[in-house]
Amino acid sequence: MFNRPGSLIVALVIVGLLFYAQQGILASQVSPVFVEAPSCENQFVELSGNLFVCSPHQVVEVTSAKDLLRHVNDEHGTSVLLSYFTCHKLMNGQSVELNRDSGGLATITCEFMSAGRRMTLGVALHPDRMTAEDWRSLPGIGTAMARVITENKEQHGDFCTFEALVRVRGIAKKSLDRWRQHF
Repeated sequence: MFNRPGSLIVALVIVGLLFYAQQGILASQVSPVFVEAPSCENQFVELSGNLFVCSPHQVVEVTSAKDLLRHVNDEHGTSVLLSYFTCHKLMNGQSVELNRDSGGLATITCEFMSAGRRMTLGVALHPDRMTAEDWRSLPGIGTAMARVITENKEQHGDFCTFEALVRVRGIAKKSLDRWRQHF
């Protein structure tokens, strides 16, 4: 039956792996690999949703996505959080919403906190992660200028750097100097 050397060993290994996978042993013992920021700096993350054990829209200070697990009150929520941050990087100023929907499934949504909230916490803004509402949080930017900035980004692509904002008509170097502390 097993004519080649080592084929019996390979067959036994495959059978063993199938047995362990069926029992769920491999899945429960494999440590997830999180996509982490290279530094150990504290990050501010806003938590909301019915699967977190904190008050709605509470901001917590964490050093990694793993730190978020202590705020989850549900096994399915923990699983969804692990799965999401295995593939995505936790970023300073993110807003993470973790809910159980009407069908009983845990869902996760990640966006960024409002610019006003990030500025209050001292979290650096990035011009490519700003909405029109976020732009209005900066001094000297009203509804019209916020619309011009977002339209420029839609037409010409990401800014990539803070200094690239000068390509927007109506933004001068003097304006950048005023906003630099927030970026």
